[in-house]
Amino acid sequence: MAVGADQWFPGAELTIKRAPELMRRFTARFARMTTENAALSNASFNVAALQAPPSSMMTLPALLTVARGPRRAPLTREQAIAQYPEFGDLLKPAPADAA
Repeated sequence: MAVGADQWFPGAELTIKRAPELMRRFTARFARMTTENAALSNASFNVAALQAPPSSMMTLPALLTVARGPRRAPLTREQAIAQYPEFGDLLKPAPADAA
């Protein structure tokens, strides 16, 4: 996973020479799906925590979930913050410095 994450840095070279753009899109979709799918998120966490082999993220159900894509549109900033009322002040403009 660490090697795959390097692909987002400018100038990083992938070890996969064939279809690097396809790998980037797959990785981006996989990351997006972990925010929506608990099983995929747990599999990703277990691999990152070295509790499971990387192949555990490439099961047929996981790949089908990623291929299907997200079921919901991404939340807007307001929608995301509204889930946590205690952070409601984040949407208010910052007060001007009283000088």
